Amino acid sequence: MRDEKGYTYVEVIISLSVLVLLIPSLFLATRTFEGEIGKQAGRQRLEAEVLSFVPLLEQDVKRASHFRKEGEALVIGFPDGSSVRYEHRNRRLIRSVKEPTDSSFGGTMIVLDNVYFAAWMPDDRGVEVELGLQNWTSSMDVTLYLSERNEQDNAG
Repeated sequence: MRDEKGYTYVEVIISLSVLVLLIPSLFLATRTFEGEIGKQAGRQRLEAEVLSFVPLLEQDVKRASHFRKEGEALVIGFPDGSSVRYEHRNRRLIRSVKEPTDSSFGGTMIVLDNVYFAAWMPDDRGVEVELGLQNWTSSMDVTLYLSERNEQDNAG
């Protein structure tokens, strides 16, 4: 019998027992890793959206002559009489423009998606912005203060 090749029943049972113990742990580790990768990708998408939105708002605030709230919307007025409105509607942040000759805002543009909360606190020098963003895998809160151009900026 010593010349026979193969495995005994005991060796097979031990191998299968080890395999039964390793498969669930491998599945759990893979699932956890995949979930974390999904959360990270979702967060990066939200950060990219915010990074593309902030320069546009910053540009409007720098050119502004005054700020005010209309309901839940932020209205930024410019020296030439035109104005821009940012409003939160249907999980989107929408930018509308109103020229001095227009009677209402038009030219709407979606500047930010996945927004569940938007708050504006304008003052004499700028505006504080609080945003809450959320997609399927991640969420993010953003608070920033943007101020208008001061006299030193105008000189340079």
